[in-house]
Amino acid sequence: MDFQDLQIEVLTDPLGMEQVYTYHRGSTIVVSNSVLLIQRTCGLTAIDEVGASLFLLLGWVGGDRTLRESVHVLPGGYVHRWKYNGSRTSVAYWPRTSPAELSQCWEESRTVELTHRLTTTLHNLSNCFAPFGCDLTGGRDSRVLAAALIARGIPATFNTGGSEESPDVQIATAIAKAFHLPHHVNNRQELVTDCWDEGVRRLIRQNDGMVNLWQVANSIAQPQSVENLPLWLWGVGGEIARGFYYSGLNLSPTFGNSQILRTFCSRLVAKDTELLKGETRQLALQSVSETCQGFLNDGFEPLQVPQAFYAFDRVRRWAGANFRKAAPICDMFTPFCTIPFIESAFAMPLHDQITGRLHNELINAMEPSLLDFPYNKPLSAMVPKRSIRRVVADTVREAAPRWLFRFLRYSASQLQQNKSQGGKGPVQAEWVEAKREAILDVCLGQHSSVLWNYVDRRSFEKIMSSQTPAEIRRPYCARILSIATLFHYEAEH
Repeated sequence: MDFQDLQIEVLTDPLGMEQVYTYHRGSTIVVSNSVLLIQRTCGLTAIDEVGASLFLLLGWVGGDRTLRESVHVLPGGYVHRWKYNGSRTSVAYWPRTSPAELSQCWEESRTVELTHRLTTTLHNLSNCFAPFGCDLTGGRDSRVLAAALIARGIPATFNTGGSEESPDVQIATAIAKAFHLPHHVNNRQELVTDCWDEGVRRLIRQNDGMVNLWQVANSIAQPQSVENLPLWLWGVGGEIARGFYYSGLNLSPTFGNSQILRTFCSRLVAKDTELLKGETRQLALQSVSETCQGFLNDGFEPLQVPQAFYAFDRVRRWAGANFRKAAPICDMFTPFCTIPFIESAFAMPLHDQITGRLHNELINAMEPSLLDFPYNKPLSAMVPKRSIRRVVADTVREAAPRWLFRFLRYSASQLQQNKSQGGKGPVQAEWVEAKREAILDVCLGQHSSVLWNYVDRRSFEKIMSSQTPAEIRRPYCARILSIATLFHYEAEH
């Protein structure tokens, strides 16, 4: 803030995860990191129809939208300046064209350089903020962070959420025992229904309604006061280097340019619109298509667009909102959302991303013995549903690294086991059953809400009826909580 020359300057992080919101009215510009503050200052009341539609279909508010009409999000990687006379300039220090130009530009030296940068950065941070807190699961992202900390002897306390019999807890416990790591297991899910009202209110207010009630347990677990904010390492963004949407949406790297875009947008915005109106999907689909067209305009090849969307929309907006969720209790550092990692991810060939090559090479360079522990998901859960022979042919070259064969062997052994294991479903479905009447009261109590333009009221009342068995309602619990989030947000404000 320059009070002498009446100028505001905002520097956003590379992805824009620390979200900054703006509102323009005539010659007035309001800039804040709180939508609620802008809303109350400017007297805003309208729900943004595109933002609401994206939230209901994707699970986050994408693009530059929020849930409040006319309040937008600044892009990352820029220095933004506003002057008293209404002029505005935005200068990119890391434009999206930079990673777009890196496709298929992989060099083996990148792994060495990235390893050095990661361990050096964590070592320097630990000198000021030790000890770290760090999640430890059966996944690949937390494994890379653990390898970096172990390799440099950086003190950290590791945390795993879940029941004692869950794969995450079992794998993390074995790793912690082998390396003598301070390790805690937390399972606070059972407390949610007892503290539902306060947890919902806190989650909605902290995050301007853009974090789903699916995650209300996180706000309930927060202490009311924290004497010293710890520094927490968060592994979000690691999927940028793992071809996330190619596995999750069954996209094939062999698709043609026009086919990949049509297929990606269509599968991302699911045709399954139970409990929603058809217009809701059309609004979300149009917004996603416009975002993808923006990536093409920035120089990304069509085959790169799903990866670009994951980094610059899902991580930026979904993870960015969840980043705010934890702000009252800790500071966070996200190594996988830094320029060196993102550029390495975009430089790596797609078939190497799908098989998790970068993660395994980083682990192998820092603490190779961590590769001997299993992962919680086999290879088959990561790659598109096409011939394994085809995947291997695309991936394994003459000098295939040792970790890849170990990875494939473990995946094969786990596949049949995972198929045979049944599941009780997400604990969130139990929350929906316990708080069904409370959710109904909030939603149906707002008879004239604009949200009924996007939610099919008749279908919602039917699925939430006491006459509908819980086992029928269970598959809809994620969407029910999305709908409840928006109605709670509207009721709060």
